[in-house]
Amino acid sequence: MPEGWYRQPMTDTLSSHAQTASGFVQRLRRPLLLFAVDSLAIIGTAIVIGMIRALFVPQEVALHLMLAPILILAPLYYYMEGLYDAVLPPFPQELRILGTGISLAYLVLGIVLFLSRADLPSRQVVGLAWGCALCLAPLLRVWLRRRFASQAWWGREVVLFGSAEAVASLIRFLRFAPDTGLRPAALVCHGQTAGAEAFAPAVLPVLDTTAQVEAYAAAHPGSCAIILGDSFSPGQIRELATQAGRLFSSVFVMLDFMSGETPVWLRPIEIARTTTLQIRQNLLDSRRLALKRGIDLVAAAGGSLILLPFLIGIAVWIRLESPGSVFFTQRRLGMGGRHFDMIKFRTMVTDAEQVLQSCLDQDPELKREWVENHKLRRDPRVTRVGRWLRRTSLDELPQLWNVLRGDMSLVGPRPIVDEEIAKYGSSYAAYVRVRPGMTGLWQVSGRNDTTYAYRVGIDSYYICNWSIWMDIWVLARTPVVMLRGTGAY
Repeated sequence: MPEGWYRQPMTDTLSSHAQTASGFVQRLRRPLLLFAVDSLAIIGTAIVIGMIRALFVPQEVALHLMLAPILILAPLYYYMEGLYDAVLPPFPQELRILGTGISLAYLVLGIVLFLSRADLPSRQVVGLAWGCALCLAPLLRVWLRRRFASQAWWGREVVLFGSAEAVASLIRFLRFAPDTGLRPAALVCHGQTAGAEAFAPAVLPVLDTTAQVEAYAAAHPGSCAIILGDSFSPGQIRELATQAGRLFSSVFVMLDFMSGETPVWLRPIEIARTTTLQIRQNLLDSRRLALKRGIDLVAAAGGSLILLPFLIGIAVWIRLESPGSVFFTQRRLGMGGRHFDMIKFRTMVTDAEQVLQSCLDQDPELKREWVENHKLRRDPRVTRVGRWLRRTSLDELPQLWNVLRGDMSLVGPRPIVDEEIAKYGSSYAAYVRVRPGMTGLWQVSGRNDTTYAYRVGIDSYYICNWSIWMDIWVLARTPVVMLRGTGAY
């Protein structure tokens, strides 16, 4: 082992974790449950919709039941893409794989029908089953994770290689995010960093020698290893990856740990007989940007027409409660650093600036909160209808016009004012690369309940990892967050 590994003798408990038949069954529970909910979402949906159709056209029931097994191709495709592995891909990638698998299965079904010249089932049934499966498959997976992620059998034991400080940070993250499927089980801490003793001996065993790592891997055949790249030199990473690769079935090397700015859309390729990571910058791909803009236009135009009576009702309510304009506009910064007028329903009294300044002058604590976050949890300027609109985020609906104008997108970083540029620091250069959004990753990840630094970090993460699938994921989560009123004030 490299010099400087944190020393702490491994206890005799290793021998008590020998592999058993029950342990093997425990490891199968997670992939089998995922396979079951995928099959239920895809095959079960097709059968149920076919049976409902059979109530009106009885002769078609046998045809639907005969074709349903073809859809098992989707879960098989998921298996090949790693959706039943211990570590799942980022949710936008998972969403892409789920949608691709379902669509491919229905494409094969259509080809089989065409080549067999069999009687065709109802196109409405096939289309409805396909659409329901696309929505139900990710929803059931999210429910399954939330229901069972806290169970010990859900995850996979992982040995962490890195400095004590980095390992401690990763442990805290994994314990607050059990749905990742990784359970910290043992440590190999590099360097005698201050504070290592505070967590290592009391919580997890620390492996001090190569023999102990080998013994642990032999006693826990389902475990994997994570190497924190920031803790080692390139040469040490190669050496550790080689050693760990002989002991663990899966070895993960974390690059640029905790920065959050390394894009998840990486693809390993070979150049000059060397493994190379290709980083795909979606924000520089004109085709994907054109698709994003097309989705914005279609969704904003359709949403405006559907919501028009509701928008009129809100406008009347605002007008009845307080005099003044129904709408409120504010200069915000958009793509390229250009200013635009962002439109919202008015949620404050008409003399809001004077009321704010008077309150800030009288309350130093309130002034400190305003300086730090540019938000007030109990804003004295907000009207009664304004509080409801803010809690449900319905005050943002007029920004559909900003989306149609091209000032904003449906999904993106929240638009900021000039005074907030300094708080973004070096991240501001990334911020101005995209259109700000009506909703975004920050809005569905705690919103005002988080710190401003967290907001900047999550905006940077979105920009570096943007994809159409991430936008779909954010849009799907937005109505749930709006109904809960999470972090909105």
